[in-house]
Amino acid sequence: MGKGIKKYIGLVLLMMGMGLAAHAQSPNVNGAVTVGLSSGSLSGNLCMTNLLKLDSYAIVLHRGLNVASFTKNGEALVYGGFYGGEFVDEGVKYTLRESFKAKDELCVSYTGGFPVFMVDEGEKNVVDWKGNIAFNGKSIRATEQSKWYPILMDPNSGQTWKEVTYEIAVDCEECNSIYVNGSAPQKGPQAVFTSEVPRVLLILAGDIDFTEAAGLYFVNGNVGEEQAQAIKTGIAEISAFFEDYLDIAYDDNPTFMSFASVSKDRKINQSTWGFNSWPSIGLDGRLDFNTLIGEDGTIANWIW
Repeated sequence: MGKGIKKYIGLVLLMMGMGLAAHAQSPNVNGAVTVGLSSGSLSGNLCMTNLLKLDSYAIVLHRGLNVASFTKNGEALVYGGFYGGEFVDEGVKYTLRESFKAKDELCVSYTGGFPVFMVDEGEKNVVDWKGNIAFNGKSIRATEQSKWYPILMDPNSGQTWKEVTYEIAVDCEECNSIYVNGSAPQKGPQAVFTSEVPRVLLILAGDIDFTEAAGLYFVNGNVGEEQAQAIKTGIAEISAFFEDYLDIAYDDNPTFMSFASVSKDRKINQSTWGFNSWPSIGLDGRLDFNTLIGEDGTIANWIW
């Protein structure tokens, strides 16, 4: 296995292991999301339950998402942040003037529009990053860093809870396939995704495909069974090391996903950037996953 990719996956597993016990309780998110690929639109009607006991509450959403309403058990809430709101990285902090119990349902309705960069026609943005809500003409990509779903925040300490259990319906009429982190990818244009294991939420959906091979999912790129098995073998070697080192069992298998960045500095068919939203490992370049394997049949040192 190449030292670069081996080191990268090792760091991913190390960070995952260190974060396994980060939150004893995680909120649950349920509801529906609608995506328009050609218009660059993203709308959500999502509710949170299993709320934590906090002295006060806030929700963080991407600054490009316009809030229609917050409700508690169906009743509209007064909230702060719609005027002179405080930015939290890519998001805006909305403070709620209510107390909540675990059984309460806190819902938010929102919609937003984002630029569509037709990367296959040469249209590019100046930059791209993990927290970008990126429409590239063929797909949408959004990670937990972008705050495309409501993220619970303690406004006093600043602590956030990005990992959630969920049941989310995605409607994307222009999408062939849809992937939400922590659940198996599905054919579009509509699909429902669930996870009883708390996950940070990522979505990749559009004119994409996916393959299941050697017990792993590969989203938006081809892979052969032999190459997939070599990738799985390499991951197992690294996992075994960290299981022994940290005394933590790694029961997850990662999902590999490839995408076309909207940055002018990134090129299709060439990968120079990657990120982790466990169990997803994302690579730019919209590459065939077979290129991960070198001539010796192990993961090649071609990216880092």
